[in-house]
Amino acid sequence: MTTRIFRLLPFLALGLAAVAIALATLVEASQGTAVAHQVVYGAGWFRLLWLVAAASGLYLIIKRHLWRRSMGVFCMHLSLLVILLGALVTSLTSHRGMLRLRQGEPVSQYLEGTTLRPLPFTVRLDTFMVQCYPGTQAPQDYVSLVTLLPAGGQVRISMNRIGRLRGYRLYQSSYDEDLRGSILSVTYDPWGTAITYCGYALLALCIIATSLPSWRRRGRRAALWLLLALPGTASHAASQLPCIGREQADRMEREQVVWNGRVAPMGTMCQEFLLKVYGRRQYHGLTATQVVCSMTLRPQEWAGEPLIRVGRGEYRTMASFVDYRSMPPRLKDIDGADSKVREKVGLMLMLMQGTLFTDVPGQGHRLSQARVSAELLYNRYDWTMLCMATALLLALLLALSTRPRLQWCGLPAGMLHGALALLLTLLMGLRWYIAGHIPLSNGYETM
Repeated sequence: MTTRIFRLLPFLALGLAAVAIALATLVEASQGTAVAHQVVYGAGWFRLLWLVAAASGLYLIIKRHLWRRSMGVFCMHLSLLVILLGALVTSLTSHRGMLRLRQGEPVSQYLEGTTLRPLPFTVRLDTFMVQCYPGTQAPQDYVSLVTLLPAGGQVRISMNRIGRLRGYRLYQSSYDEDLRGSILSVTYDPWGTAITYCGYALLALCIIATSLPSWRRRGRRAALWLLLALPGTASHAASQLPCIGREQADRMEREQVVWNGRVAPMGTMCQEFLLKVYGRRQYHGLTATQVVCSMTLRPQEWAGEPLIRVGRGEYRTMASFVDYRSMPPRLKDIDGADSKVREKVGLMLMLMQGTLFTDVPGQGHRLSQARVSAELLYNRYDWTMLCMATALLLALLLALSTRPRLQWCGLPAGMLHGALALLLTLLMGLRWYIAGHIPLSNGYETM
């Protein structure tokens, strides 16, 4: 009876933790990150769930002598425990806060919540600057040059460059309006992060080690399954809306613009715009680039299209928000609208007025054609949903393969396992190449 309880306990705890994380995502979207951390992520009951999952899992590993059955599976479970241990060490020993600097003033303390904590060093802000793309007012980077006292070495901290001083990590967070002050985020976690990354490394090695024999043994049969699993293509009826052709749109999406504070392919800008305003990647079979470019050329004809999402399954036209009879056109029926709806209307108005994006000045800041192709490939499909659907199907096949009459499910499961690992590796490589840094800078990339 006790063994049966401990056998179910890890899955129950993990299931409850997954539900809690899903709820925390909704809380974060509506109430903010601080509330989500206070109610869920930083709550004692949430830590207790992970502790129960880890303790019961460790009990089963020892009870069943898992290392004798399969060293690879044992190491895989051990790596998960190491990751949880790293998270526990981080929550118990790490410190996070804000460091406010004024030009020329030495500072040796930072603020954690409402408590001042000392730093093992003194820093002085020498210069803060906002770097813009040449010929535009679009910020390219925010840079703080600080000096470590009394050693005298200067450190450059920016949005894409973390300052590392004696185990402390300093991130550019904000700045004062007079440009003579800088606000840095401070993180001190000398042990937790290292332990967690060791767990990730062990997990990756275990997955590779346990997959190689299966790939070698099932390689020929897997090729047949891959041929059978190739997806078909569906054709869509062409839209009757005034729009540019597909070939012209494909050429336009490779053009480079300054959008959202960076140089990006026009295809990226169009897709992010349509997702923001309409909530989907296409509109009646038209690509995002076709929609955005056509709206730029024929704004009044597109003003009658229900492109602005105002609720679940509810859309409104731009004409319902703008009075085109007045000169110049003015907004109407906008004061009582939700803030997100007002933002969407503002983006539509900027697009139709030609102020949403600017051309890249000169040649020095343009992306290479290879990088443009990589970014367009990364944005072309919803890779997250594809990976999630594949993982769910893999879990189902693995569960079915444990039954004697359904052991044949192990073959497609092994195939999916290899395909998913290859896909994730390629996506991480693409993300690394596009961003210009290793994709381990946030929780999404790490997991």
